[in-house]
Amino acid sequence: MGNYFAGDLPNLSELCAPMQPADVSALVTAVGFTSQLYVKDHPDLERIRESPSAILHFLLYGVLEGRRFRAKIDMAALRRLADLPFENKLYRTALVAALGYAGIHTAKAELDTELTDLWPTLLELCAMGAKPVLIIGDSHSNLYHRRAVRGSNWILPLHLLCSAGSAMGLGNPNSRSRYGLRIERLLEMALTLGWRQQWPILFKFGQVDTEFVHTFQRIAKGITSYSRDEFADFSARSIEGYRRFLDRGVPAALRPASTIVSVFPPSLSDQQWAEGYANGHIVSLNADMERDAIIGAIRQMTIPDIFERTRMHREYNERLSELAGQTGLAFIDDCDELLSAFGIANRRFVGAAAGRDHHLDYVATAPAITAALWRAIDRLNPPIAAAPG
Repeated sequence: MGNYFAGDLPNLSELCAPMQPADVSALVTAVGFTSQLYVKDHPDLERIRESPSAILHFLLYGVLEGRRFRAKIDMAALRRLADLPFENKLYRTALVAALGYAGIHTAKAELDTELTDLWPTLLELCAMGAKPVLIIGDSHSNLYHRRAVRGSNWILPLHLLCSAGSAMGLGNPNSRSRYGLRIERLLEMALTLGWRQQWPILFKFGQVDTEFVHTFQRIAKGITSYSRDEFADFSARSIEGYRRFLDRGVPAALRPASTIVSVFPPSLSDQQWAEGYANGHIVSLNADMERDAIIGAIRQMTIPDIFERTRMHREYNERLSELAGQTGLAFIDDCDELLSAFGIANRRFVGAAAGRDHHLDYVATAPAITAALWRAIDRLNPPIAAAPG
């Protein structure tokens, strides 16, 4: 097992105790881990592509870093791994989580077409501590697509990514994306398969509306000046579209498990907006003009500064909270805890993009988002009170 990480073998021996690292490595390979796929999914590891170092990197670092990769999993071998008497039980859970996640996410098809095929594997993983969470949302929901370990349990994200999808558009069956219809199909499939009441379903939509659709509609109407009243009117129409979808698309039996998640604080800088920021994919699904024309129009508009845009997002979140109460869904506010003392997104959550991207940083937000995921799980799985006496 000599390679780049030979000097770290004592650490691996401690993680694997009382088993030998070579025996754990052999079983991980039997489960389905391959160095080639692991390195292919992580270009920063290219230097160890043909080396046994790849599996050592996975065992030493990849497991704990939450690295994603694809693998065709042998469930019988994974059960043997889960039954090994690791002294470090948390590490065993993390190892099972990493391999189980890889098996679930091997297919390239979308979740709304593959859930039935994944279902037997999903149930087996639940017997090994998995806590499934169904995540449905625009690109900002990517921050919820993460596995995490707590004791003998681990979060297994199942994600239907609706990139550039608006809350308003979900209620329109003729929308360009058809996301609303796809989500309805997925939820009906989940209900038919027997989705458990203990497994959260998270809906994260609205940020495309507040940041982009609102701007596009201002352009279409020739409204160059910003008005709080005009935004309030837009928000009401956006929420109404979301409500139509939730009323129609979320089966009554799944509502107790379902949660509306707030929109994040904005991260795009004022300078980016002044230069005419326009995401091409969002434009293609939500606007009737070409991207260059929209950029030109934005440069002629009054775009609120970051403080006002943050206030707009918080106002929209208040409406989302009310919508959750009216539709029988729970609500998670993941916005306010990401704000700085100045009332805008904390710089550490904006990350290296430094205001050039409308997404927050995946790594920096990990503690806050992981905590939100566990809260969603705990809401549906309250601790059992000890018997008196």
